[in-house]
Amino acid sequence: MKKIRNRILSFITAAMLAITSAVGIIPEFLFAAGAETDPRIIVTLGDSYSSGEGIKPFYGQDEKVSDSAVNQDWLAHRSSKAWAGMLTLDGVNGTMADHRGTNWYLAAASSAEIKHLTQTQEINYNFVWNDTAYTGTASLPAQLDILDGLTLTSNDYITISIGGNDIGFVEILTAAFTNTAENLQTAIDAKKSIFYSGIKNELISAYKRLASAAGDASIIVVGYPYLAAGTRLFSSYKAAILKNAVDWFDDELISIVNYLHDNSGLKIYFVDVRSDFEGHEAYSSEPYINELSLNLFVTDPDEIDKRSYIRTSSFHPNERGAAVYAAAVQAEIDKIEHSFTVNSDSSGGSAAASQMSVSGGSAAEHDDRPDGGKNVTARINGNRAELKWDAVPVAESYTVYLRQNGKYDKLLTVSKTSLTVSGLKNGKSYDFLIRFSIDGHLSGIADSYKISVTANYKPIVSLTADEGSIAVRWNKVDNAEKYRLYKYVNGKQKLVTETEKNAVRFIGTKAGRKYSFAVKAYVNGEWTKVSASDIATVTAK
Repeated sequence: MKKIRNRILSFITAAMLAITSAVGIIPEFLFAAGAETDPRIIVTLGDSYSSGEGIKPFYGQDEKVSDSAVNQDWLAHRSSKAWAGMLTLDGVNGTMADHRGTNWYLAAASSAEIKHLTQTQEINYNFVWNDTAYTGTASLPAQLDILDGLTLTSNDYITISIGGNDIGFVEILTAAFTNTAENLQTAIDAKKSIFYSGIKNELISAYKRLASAAGDASIIVVGYPYLAAGTRLFSSYKAAILKNAVDWFDDELISIVNYLHDNSGLKIYFVDVRSDFEGHEAYSSEPYINELSLNLFVTDPDEIDKRSYIRTSSFHPNERGAAVYAAAVQAEIDKIEHSFTVNSDSSGGSAAASQMSVSGGSAAEHDDRPDGGKNVTARINGNRAELKWDAVPVAESYTVYLRQNGKYDKLLTVSKTSLTVSGLKNGKSYDFLIRFSIDGHLSGIADSYKISVTANYKPIVSLTADEGSIAVRWNKVDNAEKYRLYKYVNGKQKLVTETEKNAVRFIGTKAGRKYSFAVKAYVNGEWTKVSASDIATVTAK
């Protein structure tokens, strides 16, 4: 298992570091560097909407052919700009694309169907590379095979989009351009019949098999976006029919995921991107989706099979669309990892507690930030923000919102002038908005309270390796009186120094060796705790 192997290697490395060296401490203002801990993993499975189809460059496109085979990444059209590569995880520096093969495993493939999770996928190719023509068929392994070498835990994720090819999105889109609206609807109705007669049960079985192979990892099912606006090529009426078809299929996916989550106990979640793509379909003024493109009119050497009438990039997210996908999935990961709770008892009690939804409707009519505002304060207490605000005469209630993804999401309506929000992520800033109600009417944005807070309740360590030394820097923690720097050897911490500053230099390092550090802050009479994700590691120069 890769994780077990990594732990063994980490143990061996730590044992080699047991030889101590003389050190000195020099305060210094430093710049951030990276940190790495035991690998956390995201596995990306599914079809072209996960592989990154339509966004070049593809992995392997400059080495399509080797002495023995056609490059599988290129055949699958796995993009180096796929949305899954933009995701981040706590404790992993940078994005998943920076850690392919260690923290990120991309097995999704263009044209994949449900069966290809457990069966090989045959790819027909017909292309020219380096002035030589290549024609034939190659096989991609079953996508679930990639899990055989991994040990996934509750800290890991599997993302997947699947089913679109099974119901025939390509045929439906072709019908939109070549048939009447009536025939288009007939084609869609036929696909619905096929779905209910077999594909739906195949999806349910596939998700169950995936959950069985996933260990304790969370599964995130990603839906499909709206694809095309009305254009001179087909009417707005046809575009509306296509939109309704996407609504139907995504709603079916949501129903399946919710059923498996609620009744089968699966750690499975759904990300709905429809609202993010509405108004940004292909042929709109600001599209997130590629338009229809035909192989007849292009000489692109990166098309896998030029015998196909429609280019594979058609009606897939462009780079902006991929970023929107990534933001939506990232929000779901953050929601799973940092579950917010809201409480109308500002002392942190259990009164009126409820789970916050980060995917609810927008509270604000627009995204303008209110200027001015009433008196509102926020006290950060660990991972909690304790909000308090002035009472408004004759106000019946107050509704608190949190700004996320460019809009305000409702948290809770309370009668008191305080609210505690828990589950804040360390180092992240949060914008809160409070609106009051009088005679059942909600106040306007301009009359609302607002406040922005940053949850700096634990040190976040960054390291820079220089010749013979390591610069250690961390953020200043709110209300911290002092800090303690620890070095980790063989999994045990050793106090290096205690300081009121937030930067020191550790000297006497040996090139090629890995050094691990963490910092505790002394806040309100207590030292903060250190978890595995708080330990930063760097290789000395």
